[in-house]
Amino acid sequence: MCSIPNTEDKRIYMQKIVLKSIIAITPLALLSCSGKVSDRPNILIAMGDDISWPHMSAYGCSFVSTPGFDRVAGEGILFNNAYTPNAKSAPSRACFLTGRNSWQLEEAGNHVPFFPQKYSSFMESLKMHGYNTGFTAKGWAPGVATDSAGKPRQLTGKAYNTQKTAPPASGISNIDYAGNFDDFLDQREPGKPFCFWYGSSEPHRRYEFGSGVAKGGKKLTSIEKVFSFWPDNDTVRNDILD
Repeated sequence: MCSIPNTEDKRIYMQKIVLKSIIAITPLALLSCSGKVSDRPNILIAMGDDISWPHMSAYGCSFVSTPGFDRVAGEGILFNNAYTPNAKSAPSRACFLTGRNSWQLEEAGNHVPFFPQKYSSFMESLKMHGYNTGFTAKGWAPGVATDSAGKPRQLTGKAYNTQKTAPPASGISNIDYAGNFDDFLDQREPGKPFCFWYGSSEPHRRYEFGSGVAKGGKKLTSIEKVFSFWPDNDTVRNDILD
């Protein structure tokens, strides 16, 4: 892993913030259920809704701990320069799912759109070729995706959201991501490879103000530096920790 320069330059920060959509690829993804390397690998996609590289410990942040991501970074590949063709919610997912740029997606290049029927997602294609597919929490969204008969399409596979948990603060989803992944693994067809999409709702507004300190055990003084284009005050520091 290479270190990220410690900079407050706004232009560089805004370029790097495009790591909003994160794909974590580990050597485990290349293993079949038998433990042997497979030419049809299992695929797990972990997509953070609004996460940015300065607030992940793998990139040197001292006051936010992201051990799961750090493990993936240590055992896989950590990118220091990555860019998205679109930094908006639904369009960025459409780009990712189709491999197309925003201007090639027609309506799907917009927010809360009708997804064009002529464009397929790679997860739809994987399902057609024998993969078990599914997702939990936020798949492609927000918007409407239907086929020619008006039936909802499964751009990211079947939804698995029945397992719930008690979140420690408001603004955190009550969806049990890991529990729903377990359900998917239990229900998948034996012998077939899988592609599963975990789309977190965090970190994304709205946050519970003050929860980082009151419930997360953080301290305002733990933040080493506030970016120069933000006011450095207790409100902003609380918001960062929340």
